[in-house]
Amino acid sequence: MNNFAPGQVVEGVVSGTKPYGLFVDVDGVSGLLHISQISHSHIPDVAALVDVGQPIKCMVLNQDKNKGRMSLSTKVLENEPGDMVKDPEKVFAGAEEVAQRYREKLEAEKKASAEVAEEIVSALDFARV
Repeated sequence: MNNFAPGQVVEGVVSGTKPYGLFVDVDGVSGLLHISQISHSHIPDVAALVDVGQPIKCMVLNQDKNKGRMSLSTKVLENEPGDMVKDPEKVFAGAEEVAQRYREKLEAEKKASAEVAEEIVSALDFARV
């Protein structure tokens, strides 16, 4: 099975639509693009937004290798809220750049959390003395 990392941009093909989202085939792995992860704008009808067989770029949120599926998002790839509804091609064209900023933000948040945790542990160690 393919390894897909959170924050990775992948290209797939819409393999199905449901009222709750899209199923996307990415190199043989089924991904769910939940309706809440399509756009910051309200999506009244998922099937009206895309067609089955249409290529799509998404960001991987997580992958469950045991179940052979993953969660996807296009919402995080929007420069402006609603871009995915107004101009999906614009979102796809800038996907790598936006994803890079997203990964940098996550890394900065992870680093900040680690620093806070280290400060807490140091304070607890000091309190024991």
